Amino acid sequence: APAAFAPPPELPPGYELLEKLGEGGMGVVYKARYLKLNRVEAVKVTRAGELAGEKALARFRFEAEAAAGLDHPHIVTVYGVGEGPTGPFIAMRYVEG
Repeated sequence: APAAFAPPPELPPGYELLEKLGEGGMGVVYKARYLKLNRVEAVKVTRAGELAGEKALARFRFEAEAAAGLDHPHIVTVYGVGEGPTGPFIAMRYVEG
């Protein structure tokens, strides 16, 4: 039998990994299914360890709060924010492309 695929440790519980979309200096973005609602979302997580210092984490939290307060057709909807296994995450509407 094939070995079970383990999701990356930074993906929050309740999400099924579909694919890695990209990464930058502050975090990684995954395409994932939110299992409770069977909804595909983009989940941005902070990098673990030294790459996520206090300044970077503060900027990440500010980005999440700012994006969550916006409502515009050309801005991706924020579904939620929280603390995952390795730090904060932002769950957003997944937009193809």
